[in-house]
Amino acid sequence: MSLVKSQCNIVLPPGDSHREITEIHQSGDITIPHSFNETPPLVPHVRVTKKDNNIAVEAIIFIDSTISNPKLIVSQLLSVSIAGEYQLQFFIHCSEDEIERLRENRSRISYKAFTVKFDTKNTTINFPEGVTLAHVKTTQTFLWNIDPETSRGTETSVLST
Repeated sequence: MSLVKSQCNIVLPPGDSHREITEIHQSGDITIPHSFNETPPLVPHVRVTKKDNNIAVEAIIFIDSTISNPKLIVSQLLSVSIAGEYQLQFFIHCSEDEIERLRENRSRISYKAFTVKFDTKNTTINFPEGVTLAHVKTTQTFLWNIDPETSRGTETSVLST
């Protein structure tokens, strides 16, 4: 969640924020040369699996802060991919207070890597009648920055276990 502007209006991501993060732990660090210190956040690395009526997501995200215990939220939105198939979009983000805490502790050269795990069985919000998780073929997972122009995401195929 690096910041590229000193003053930004906070834009919350779309979807509902009822995904509970089941696990988050620090997974390492990565140092970026000072000449790249104003780059957008690094793309999350994501694995998605489907078992029965549950989609599980494991993502490695990178946060430009010295904080070792970020308080993160995940929002979910059902959309249609450019191939015309249903996909879930997950937005990993945090509250305005947490953004300020991360901003105050920004390292500017070193990103902390965090493994974030969550799952969803929710098909009640934003799902058309008759659409289930079985219809979801791909997901997009974003690390949502306070400035959506610098938010980064990745598309992942849903694997059956």
